Amino acid sequence: MEAKQASRYDLTKLFERPAKRMKVEYRNAGSSVAEARKYFLGLLNRQQVVAFREGERALAVLGWDDSDGVMDTSFVAVEEYFDVRYVRFLRRYVRQFQSERGGLEITSNSFSEDPRTPKWFKMLGFQLSTTDGVHRIYVLPATA
Repeated sequence: MEAKQASRYDLTKLFERPAKRMKVEYRNAGSSVAEARKYFLGLLNRQQVVAFREGERALAVLGWDDSDGVMDTSFVAVEEYFDVRYVRFLRRYVRQFQSERGGLEITSNSFSEDPRTPKWFKMLGFQLSTTDGVHRIYVLPATA
């Protein structure tokens, strides 16, 4: 697995078949797959999306928007990405990503109903910050 700047092709392929859990999250957030794709295309235009590839195939993308000293992240993946070996890769990558951006705090909004989601964020090093129903905000504290 490797992380590289995402392409329009990566986004097109991922949004053709996002994991079912991603579709549920978008619905719970009051959004849709189409709206999420549009958001990611905007991030792509600013070169703020990285693809996680196995060979030539993107299994997931991570997008970010930085404001007020915080990196707010968004994520989309195919179902097979939610395997422990890829989560381990993402854990290492998130630390590198954070370091390359000056150690800024990273936040992630989750609207997941999947009971494994809190464990997934914990494996990545994130801490639960806020809960409001199914909406949870996870934080990876600043390192600087």
